[in-house]
Amino acid sequence: GDPAFNRFDAESTTFSLFATHDFSDALRFEGVARYRENEASYQQAWISFLGDGVPRVGSDGSAFFRSIFGGPAGSTQYAFDTRLRGNFSTGLITHEVLAGVNYQDVETFTDQAFLRLPTPFNILNPVYNLAGFPTDAEFEAAQFFQENETVATDLYLIDRMTIAERLILDLGIRYSSVDSRDAGSDQTDEEFPITAGALYRTDIGLNPYISFAQSFRATVGTDVISGTPLLPRRGEQLEIGLKYQPPGTANYISI
Repeated sequence: GDPAFNRFDAESTTFSLFATHDFSDALRFEGVARYRENEASYQQAWISFLGDGVPRVGSDGSAFFRSIFGGPAGSTQYAFDTRLRGNFSTGLITHEVLAGVNYQDVETFTDQAFLRLPTPFNILNPVYNLAGFPTDAEFEAAQFFQENETVATDLYLIDRMTIAERLILDLGIRYSSVDSRDAGSDQTDEEFPITAGALYRTDIGLNPYISFAQSFRATVGTDVISGTPLLPRRGEQLEIGLKYQPPGTANYISI
């Protein structure tokens, strides 16, 4: 690198809003909203990698090439999660129900350049004078602008049921939609991930449980090889075990 070239400057602005409203003892509205703006300028230089087994420097310490990378990048995010929380009973079953909407819109951009140039730099006698670096005009001419937008929308419904104060059942379903687009493509992915779980409370505090969950989350950005928006991340988890809760405490130990 070169102290006169290497730099990283970043600036971030965030506004958040939290809101709740009780319609009654059994029904509550909860909401979270956020706006975030990020900007960064990054520049870095290093001795170029020329291939496996290929020397980067000569026997006298002279580097053959320098890689030079950098440029501005940034993102803007709008997001909110609003839900209704209801508590009610049906016979021996008490319910805690969540029904909500989760939304986020993320726009990202990069305007960066990558160059590999011959260099007079010597690692045994380093001189930092920007020799061999491109001019501002050459660097700007090599910059490549890329923009991406990802919009993710989730509708979800979750019911936690407690039966006779012993058996706890969790059931949830979510509709997830992810729309990713850039200058060259526009793709939409949809999924209906589910969650389910059960836990039985015992008098001694040793509670067996089982849970299953599917995930589907947006991935922001562009594949550097294909140039297309990144695919959403999908996953599944199955867990079986014991949770120990010492009587009279709110602590849990999982096995």
